[in-house]
Amino acid sequence: MISKGGIMKKIISLIMMTIILGGVLPGKKASGLDPFMSAPKFKIKMTLEFKFGNPRHPDCSGFGICYIHIILGPQNPPEGLDIRQAYAEAYFDDDGHLIAEFSKSKLRNDTRNTYFKDIFLVEENYEIPQDILHTAQFQGSYTIKAGRYNITEDGDILRIRF
Repeated sequence: MISKGGIMKKIISLIMMTIILGGVLPGKKASGLDPFMSAPKFKIKMTLEFKFGNPRHPDCSGFGICYIHIILGPQNPPEGLDIRQAYAEAYFDDDGHLIAEFSKSKLRNDTRNTYFKDIFLVEENYEIPQDILHTAQFQGSYTIKAGRYNITEDGDILRIRF
């Protein structure tokens, strides 16, 4: 038999755990977001090089993200990018989603016509590399799930929320 004092201690303990965990766990799970990790406290914008295609194909043919790399040099893309390459400014929003902003004026026309028509198609899941997550001060892992992502146009910017 548990005494009244023992029951009160257990109730207080459960309330304290709820309060503590309530401040750590995010309120909702974002696609790709590890539900036990939190988004960074402030946005860190990074310049990323995207290579479009299906990572399961040896030549990266298809649609999706073949790879993403951090660009540590000048932010303007060099001349001669492949049709499947583009630079984007990227950051994690307050809900923990990866936002990629592509400048229309810096995209090749054939890249825009192939990969940025109404939706951005991802054929296979793509796990964001740890160096990118570390740079963004994002704790945990993040996977861009296979699916169709809306493209929002804002002036010169094509924005995708993964």
